[in-house]
Amino acid sequence: MKYILSIIIFSLLSLFSTNNKNIDIVTYWKKGDTQKIVVKEGFIEYEGEEEVKKEVTSSYVEITVLEETDSTYLIEWLYFDDQTDRLNVEVEEEDPMDKRIEEMFSTTKFLYQTNELGVFDSVLNLEEILQSMNDSLEVMFREEFVKDKSDELILIEVMKSVEEMIFSERLKQELTNAIANYHAYHGDILVADTLIHYDGEVENKLGGDAIPVKGVTQTKTDTKEKIISITNTQTFESEEVKEAIDEGTKKIKMQKRKKLMQELEKNDLIVKDLEIFNYDYEFGWLKYFEKSRTFTSGNKRKVNFTIIEEWK
Repeated sequence: MKYILSIIIFSLLSLFSTNNKNIDIVTYWKKGDTQKIVVKEGFIEYEGEEEVKKEVTSSYVEITVLEETDSTYLIEWLYFDDQTDRLNVEVEEEDPMDKRIEEMFSTTKFLYQTNELGVFDSVLNLEEILQSMNDSLEVMFREEFVKDKSDELILIEVMKSVEEMIFSERLKQELTNAIANYHAYHGDILVADTLIHYDGEVENKLGGDAIPVKGVTQTKTDTKEKIISITNTQTFESEEVKEAIDEGTKKIKMQKRKKLMQELEKNDLIVKDLEIFNYDYEFGWLKYFEKSRTFTSGNKRKVNFTIIEEWK
């Protein structure tokens, strides 16, 4: 999701700048157009430049334009394969039921609509997907666990909780995040080759005061390849982050909290958020997206990320 301040700045610059070219990020697609992408989610931990721990899941997607009108696109987003890459992460022996659930949802087809510019509107079959998930789990639970009437009553109660979770707004957002990120800048007019520094603050999700940040928003264009890159970077002040952690961990055991704060005092703790969007502005395809948060303390670094990139 784009930073609000960046949107405001880009909008103002597009109105008042006379020295930089404006770039429209618009989908010039036609029925039958396709693109293959991979969505990577997970984390990597480093000591120096060496990877010491990681868990990254790669989900492969094929995007197909099903219909095109003067005002809308109908698009299919098909997950058709996924792989997980682990390093020094303990994994219990795969449970047969877990494997069955994984196979059950290994291929999922989202049908969604955008306007004529590529601005994301809605997933048309989301409720159908959720209902299918709910029904499939109920069938599996019944086959695995229901032996008599008492088990049936337990299943009814279990499925109430499962249904509540499946149809929650949180899960709906999680399922559609990648699509929303893909279309984040479609319909926007950006000013090419700009660099903006700013001071701001973000919500402290651990509680307490907002955390100050220093931000940089930049656009770069490659006119030969017709690619525009939008980069947003926010760096959190070390002492402010430590104070937020100190405040947010007051409820945990004193000994554990004390050990954590002692570790933090040994080095500066640098937290940096990064967003990158690379769009082909000739046709509107997203070529690369990254959203990450990096924690650095001494020579140790952990990066949590989501990446979308094109693959052939």
